[in-house]
Amino acid sequence: MKTIKSTSIFLISSLIVVFILYQCNEYKEPPLINEPTIDYDESPVISEVIPADSAMAGIRSITIIGDNFATAGGNDTTYVYIGGEPAEVKSITSQEIVIERPTIYGDETTISVMIPRAQSVAQKDYKVEIPI
Repeated sequence: MKTIKSTSIFLISSLIVVFILYQCNEYKEPPLINEPTIDYDESPVISEVIPADSAMAGIRSITIIGDNFATAGGNDTTYVYIGGEPAEVKSITSQEIVIERPTIYGDETTISVMIPRAQSVAQKDYKVEIPI
């Protein structure tokens, strides 16, 4: 009697394990990260920054020269960040952006220019000197 009870428990446990493993066998493919049918805009390029390489603490206006900056506004606008902080865009053409930099300082900041429909972000190392 004891072996029949043990065998029954073993069979029921085995069936439960097989059922659970069978349910885990189905693979669902994740959705696409980048839609292959989307036409992406050309990525922005930074060729020069004025003032070059670094800005003194009092200088707030920075000019970025390059290519492929979006000027249409709306969803096709260009975003500029310095050290991860958003910069205010004062004027923009397809080859020049004038920004008012945020109040950050540091030897290792990065200027980033981003267009939402581009596949990459333009970046340039930059330095904003600490006020004395």
